[in-house]
Amino acid sequence: MINGEVKQPSEKDILCIRLKALLEIQMLVFPSNNSYALSFWDKWDQRIRNAHNEDENEINEIYKRFENHKNNYPEYDQAFDQSDTLSDDYWETFSLTNSMYGVLVVAIWSKMESFLKDIILICRDTSEKKDKGSPHIFRKIIKAIKEETKVQIKLCDSYIIINAIRILNNTFKHNDGIYEPKNCKEIENIDKELLDKWKIKEKREIEFSELPIKELITACYSFSRDLIQKVRTELIKQDRL
Repeated sequence: MINGEVKQPSEKDILCIRLKALLEIQMLVFPSNNSYALSFWDKWDQRIRNAHNEDENEINEIYKRFENHKNNYPEYDQAFDQSDTLSDDYWETFSLTNSMYGVLVVAIWSKMESFLKDIILICRDTSEKKDKGSPHIFRKIIKAIKEETKVQIKLCDSYIIINAIRILNNTFKHNDGIYEPKNCKEIENIDKELLDKWKIKEKREIEFSELPIKELITACYSFSRDLIQKVRTELIKQDRL
């Protein structure tokens, strides 16, 4: 306060506060390895996994009962043969579980995409592009962040996992969960090491239920922290922060 008047924050102050607040919110959304067990991501992972196990156990119990009937009444063997029905039930259980994990991946990417767009909007609020908004296509998001901050997000921690999450999201939403790499576009392909690690096969349906959800979430944490730090460093160099 100067001469009884409240000092108004400068554009630099506002930009600094908004970036700090954005990172703090992002750290709540995507926890570190140490706090993952307390996150809603872990809770949803456990809920889906437990529901799947309950259904699988119930199907196994039904199968055992039918097998006992077949053993006790061999003359009615065919009448008690429910193998086809039980196979269908098991497949439906697997399919639903896989879809639930696919939806979880979509939610992860949605949060990350919003974070990237918020960085662009926050930086543009103090530039000549204030009313331009933010792009929706990923390569344009990468370009916009570089134009606004000079940061190349491809150099940030865990970028290859972040891009993989985006591709998994698109595969689930737009290609029936079948991974089809595009040889002419590197950005549209999941890193080969990740493909091997996550057992993803080309032109095969992805087993979303086998993806390491914790690894995806903690990668988002590392990426977000590193990106904001790089943005802050570049904006300080430009005397915008």
